[in-house]
Amino acid sequence: MHPEKQRVYANIARGRIIIDIEACIFCGLCSRRCPTDAITVRKENRQWSIDRLYCITCGSCVEVCPKKCLQMNNHYSSAVTGRDQALFTATASAPALFTDPGRSAD
Repeated sequence: MHPEKQRVYANIARGRIIIDIEACIFCGLCSRRCPTDAITVRKENRQWSIDRLYCITCGSCVEVCPKKCLQMNNHYSSAVTGRDQALFTATASAPALFTDPGRSAD
């Protein structure tokens, strides 16, 4: 398979945005800062999406994130043949309900 040797990207290369979805608080600052409207945040569904065809990897979303759950990865996304393949969506697991172990159920 070509290439035989995996390409090594420079540390300063801008490849793609990645997210730690469990750390995200779904505040929407990344979406509002994005100059191309590539990011969509749905707080009610705990869902974060990015359209990789619109993203210009400027890093504005990474800079504004208060939880620092967004990162600029230096690896590029695979080529796609359809718009639906360029949309990446991450959904967080449901938050655990707090239960007080010292309290009896009435």
